[in-house]
Amino acid sequence: MEQASYDFFGKHNDVFPAITAELSKKVQGLVDSNVTTRHLNKNVANYYNTFVQVNGEVISVEEDSSLGATFSIVHVMDENGNDIIALYPATTGDLLDGDYATVIGAPITNFSFENVGGGYTNATLIGASLVIAD
Repeated sequence: MEQASYDFFGKHNDVFPAITAELSKKVQGLVDSNVTTRHLNKNVANYYNTFVQVNGEVISVEEDSSLGATFSIVHVMDENGNDIIALYPATTGDLLDGDYATVIGAPITNFSFENVGGGYTNATLIGASLVIAD
């Protein structure tokens, strides 16, 4: 993780996760609505100090509580076919594969992973503050 990203998370640690209505409203007010996944794909480093919002279909959602607290990994694909992997430090409730969701958080990095078709998928990793089922 780049230092600028690390510092941003430290500065806003009170909203990871934004589990109260007050924190949720605060985070939604901090989103830069001009930033799209296309911007993140081009140069994610320009947005390390920014809250972004991505809406799309949930490709997969996993939760793990083995370390004493629930942690979720949510894979969302937006309307342009761009992939977001959101790390969320809470449960996603009733959110399931195939649902639609809004993810708000701070970008960490771009990366790729091997997909089931034998190729590679490019994605942006986001530290999620808020995951809302649409």
